[in-house]
Amino acid sequence: MRAGATGQAAKVQAGLIALQIVFGVAIPAVTSTVLDKGSTQCYLNLTPGRVCDFAYVTSGFSLFFSLLLAAGAVGTLRQGPAGFLAPIWGSLGLFAAFWWLVAAITFMQRSKQADGKGLPEGSARDAVVALSWIQAILFFFSFLLVVYDRYAYRQYRLRRDSTRSMLDMEQAAQFKEHYVVTQVGSTPVA
Repeated sequence: MRAGATGQAAKVQAGLIALQIVFGVAIPAVTSTVLDKGSTQCYLNLTPGRVCDFAYVTSGFSLFFSLLLAAGAVGTLRQGPAGFLAPIWGSLGLFAAFWWLVAAITFMQRSKQADGKGLPEGSARDAVVALSWIQAILFFFSFLLVVYDRYAYRQYRLRRDSTRSMLDMEQAAQFKEHYVVTQVGSTPVA
C-alpha cells in the first residue's frame, strides 16, 4: 500500500462517523416520540424502569464518542496523504462498540419481555433494537479500520526504512557519535 493510499482510512472513518451520528440521533428520537410515555411507562421494557433513560444516555455518549473519533479523522486528514489514524481512536471505537453491545443486548431482552406481555409499539421497539446493533457494528468497524491502518503504517515504515541508503545510515551513526561526545562534556570540534 502506498503512503497516499493510507489517507483513505480516515475518509472511510469519516463515513462511519456520519452513520454513527445519524443512528445516534435516531435512537433517542424514536424512544422519546413513541416509546417513552412519561416517568411511569416506557414501552421499551415491561416493568417501570429506566431503560428509556438508558437509551438516552447511551445515545448521548455515542454522539460524544463519534465527535472524538471525528476529531481524530480530521486530524489525520490534515496530515496529508501520509497520515495514519492513531491507535487511541481504535481503543475508543472498541470501547464504544462494547458499550453499544451491552445496550443492544439490554434493549433486546427488555423488548422480548414487553412483546411477550403484549405492550404496544412493538415495531418501534424493534427499530431501537436494530439500530442499537447497527451502532455496535459501526463502532466495531471503526476499531477494525484503525487496526488495518496501523498495519498499513507498519508496512509503510518498513518500506521507507528499507529504501534508505547506506550513506543515510552512516550519517545517522556519525551524528550519534558526535551527540554522545557533546553530552559527555567535551567541546565539539567545528
